[in-house]
Amino acid sequence: MPLITFLTIIRNDDYYVDFKERVQKTLDLNLKSLQNLKLLNSVEFLFVDWGSVKPLSDCIMVEKKFRKNVNFININESVAKKNSSPKTNYFNHSLAWNIGLKKSNSKYIIISGSDQFFDENSWQNLINLCNRTNPRNKNYYLIPRKIIDFNLYKKLISADQLLNLISNFSSSLYPFKSHAYYYGGGFAILCSKINYFKLKGMIETQDPGVANDFDLSLRSISNNFKKFNLANSIFGYKFPPLPDSNRNKLIYSKEYRKLPMLNINYNPSRWGKVAEKIKISKPKITDKSMKLRNFSPLKITNTGYLNIFKILKNLDYFFTQISDLKKIFIILKIIEETDIITFIEIGYNNHSRIDIIGSYHKYLNILCYDKDFKNKNYGYLDRLYKSSRFFNKARYGKYVPLVNTNIKKALEIINSNYTLDLTNLLILNKLDKSTIYILNNIKFFSSIKFLILFSFSEKEKNFVKNKFFSKSKEVKLDNKNFVLINEKNLDNKNLIDINQRIEYEYKRSYFLGYTKFIFYFILIKILNFMRYIFYSI
Repeated sequence: MPLITFLTIIRNDDYYVDFKERVQKTLDLNLKSLQNLKLLNSVEFLFVDWGSVKPLSDCIMVEKKFRKNVNFININESVAKKNSSPKTNYFNHSLAWNIGLKKSNSKYIIISGSDQFFDENSWQNLINLCNRTNPRNKNYYLIPRKIIDFNLYKKLISADQLLNLISNFSSSLYPFKSHAYYYGGGFAILCSKINYFKLKGMIETQDPGVANDFDLSLRSISNNFKKFNLANSIFGYKFPPLPDSNRNKLIYSKEYRKLPMLNINYNPSRWGKVAEKIKISKPKITDKSMKLRNFSPLKITNTGYLNIFKILKNLDYFFTQISDLKKIFIILKIIEETDIITFIEIGYNNHSRIDIIGSYHKYLNILCYDKDFKNKNYGYLDRLYKSSRFFNKARYGKYVPLVNTNIKKALEIINSNYTLDLTNLLILNKLDKSTIYILNNIKFFSSIKFLILFSFSEKEKNFVKNKFFSKSKEVKLDNKNFVLINEKNLDNKNLIDINQRIEYEYKRSYFLGYTKFIFYFILIKILNFMRYIFYSI
């Protein structure tokens, strides 16, 4: 008997344009975390499939060793329609949840969305909580969630890569989704099975689209349950909604998210029933390994127009490095259109470049090695301090500000932070002996997809390309700046005309965007000054 059931209600439709993939990714990530913790025996994943024409149990891939952890309850399409209101997509959420509550064999049950997963820390804390708590205690736990950045979600990375990236996020800087704690909305719900039965599950007489989490929260309070927000130690991650999904139309319709009818004394004689014999189904498709699948199904295409104003407006200081703006634009464009999740810069440069890139792609894994010490005293420390201070309020992704005059020690640190499992973009600002030493000895060189050379001569560029990056496409930005694209592990179809697109978009956006930023910055300063004067009176 597992300790916890992770309960989800689903239907194979276009509620999300990538619904099957969301379910697959969520399951992969949860199973992977539990496998790493060696706690697979503690958790069952139970999906109630409400009337899918093609059941999701026929679509989901699960490794053989995980198959025992995954169960499906397939409700026949005709039965699902018969037991649903014709309104709101023929989906009786309350009855679907109740069926899952009834069929679970665990001490505790998590009611969660189909696109929410936990990392290792949250799973460990969750299991510890359930092991040390008496299931008869009338406790009602709410598990908050954080939304995965859309630019990260669309990356073609594995479950391992995403979990590794998340494990290095600054949790205190990664904001929770705006929740409605006092009426229990926007959370996953954790209760013992005993307590769900005391509450008689969800009210099945409510219309679909009613805020059943609000109703359940009210009834838990009326039954003297203690409500807890687990944000201090346990939280989930949720994938962002995609444009053109049915969800976006339904969720804000008049028939959706209505207030429940007040029914504090709800006490049905039977709940969680359907007009057919329910059977537990197993996923029918097995896969040898998660590593054989890309984490994301989203096709990487030209993501369109980058806006200079949007790039600059996150800064809390006036941007003056205009000569560097095009370089920044190039880097952002490459990250935007590819599966890059790691950004490494070697060689001292101004701090604005890192600030803008890091605040625009908040999830990005960043390392800056300021190896040029000609600007002594506080020069190099000043850049890293300013960026660190700015990132404290502008991002949550991993940031490694590296200062070390011992090149061998610095290399050891770089190699310990970055592996072949990552997809990397490497920037060199100068070619010298220490740079060559690093290029000769970094362990993850084959995973570098882009090597960007700033302020390099043609001769220096040719040296680097011939010695280290011979199998690469070359994009000449101008006489001193080059992009080398690794042909070995990158599809270049969308990047053949990268230079032309950068030129076009940069010229289109530069003047208007920068002018807009100037006025915006001045306006913010004026408003802040007025606020200071007002509150000082």
